[in-house]
Amino acid sequence: EGEENVAATTGAPSTKPDLVESLNLPGYQEDCGGWNATPKAPEVPWERAQWLAAPQSAELRAAATEYWRGATELMHVLMRLAEAALGLPDGYFMPSYAKPGTLLRLAYYPATAGRGGVDDGDDGAGDGAWRSGAHTDYDGFTILQRGDVA
Repeated sequence: EGEENVAATTGAPSTKPDLVESLNLPGYQEDCGGWNATPKAPEVPWERAQWLAAPQSAELRAAATEYWRGATELMHVLMRLAEAALGLPDGYFMPSYAKPGTLLRLAYYPATAGRGGVDDGDDGAGDGAWRSGAHTDYDGFTILQRGDVA
């Protein structure tokens, strides 16, 4: 579990930082040849985080847990659809995704004056910075949900 502050994410050294704040909540972990920094866990490891024990965190905890579990279920459905589309036997992907290393990332992208996800520099938020620059997600599927922040 962890957080990422505005302008903390950079791609190549020549790129501008991303304008994003995020809270990263990992799910089940599996042994993936040593690349995974989080130890194997039999359940959602962040459910025991100290900051979630605070009474004011109860609603966030419940919503995040429900969303994370639903997204994991959706990933399994997408894997079954991919098996069918590729003509693979039922359950072909399941041994690799029975306890996947998933991540629920709650991201906030501050408003900018620019269009198309690029800051035009008029608001002081970071001249030419991307809200989310070029990157690779190393997983089976990336499931995004967009929504307005009230």
